[in-house]
Amino acid sequence: MNKLLIIDGHNYLYRAYYGVPSAAKLPNGQQINAFYGFLSYLRKNVSYIQPDNVLVVFDTETGIQSKLNKNKDYKQNRDYTDMSMFEQLPIIKKALEYIGITYVEDDNHEGDDVIVSVANKESVNNESFISTQDKDFFQIIEDNIYVLRDEKVKTESRYSYNQVVYTKEKFIEQWEFQPANYLDYLSLKGDPSDNIKGVQGIGKLRASRLVKSYGDIENIIESSEEVRLIGNEEMIRKNKQFLKMERDLDVDYKLRKLEKEKVFQSANNILDIIYHE
Repeated sequence: MNKLLIIDGHNYLYRAYYGVPSAAKLPNGQQINAFYGFLSYLRKNVSYIQPDNVLVVFDTETGIQSKLNKNKDYKQNRDYTDMSMFEQLPIIKKALEYIGITYVEDDNHEGDDVIVSVANKESVNNESFISTQDKDFFQIIEDNIYVLRDEKVKTESRYSYNQVVYTKEKFIEQWEFQPANYLDYLSLKGDPSDNIKGVQGIGKLRASRLVKSYGDIENIIESSEEVRLIGNEEMIRKNKQFLKMERDLDVDYKLRKLEKEKVFQSANNILDIIYHE
């Protein structure tokens, strides 16, 4: 089987922007810290996974609208007043075009659903590795669909970040329930990062215990004696429906064979090339 690395583009962008000093600038004064960080993450994960192909998925301004129509509070806790990271997207896209990596933007759907739909389609013939820090993707882990994360690991003298691939077996070992039930877990506790409220009084430990004991939401509601669920059944069901990722979107893309020698060129060389084409 071939390996496909699917990159959560805006997740990379955000981490790169806040992870690299803002002093990194072009002669005209434009910040390029996100550009440097993005390419660093790309090289690191290509080196680790050794994929045959790479696909980057970016969000768009309108892609989230369909979800906002269902829940006006969705992601409204995020501060987008600093536009500097988004101003670096054109340079990042030029670099991807030079390297030969396909990127996808869908004006009608959120990037997360595009990623999942591509992973689902490609998993028939490929091992699909989704590179993101967003744990919501745990819900779609199955045979040939994995989540690649950077996680803090304590060594003898310090903490470091190591890459961890969550296969189905790895997820079950850590969480002690099936990946598909991660959606039930989120439905109970909510998802603060996306501004989705859960049942008051049910946090990570209690939600995990309920899922381990009873499985999915309907069985939890029917079989558990958790008094906090009383009166919240409809909210929990709506959470599950809302947080469930789309798997069958018709996504238009064409994978290109990865030119690894270009991936591992220095960021400065790539900058010089794309600005003097």
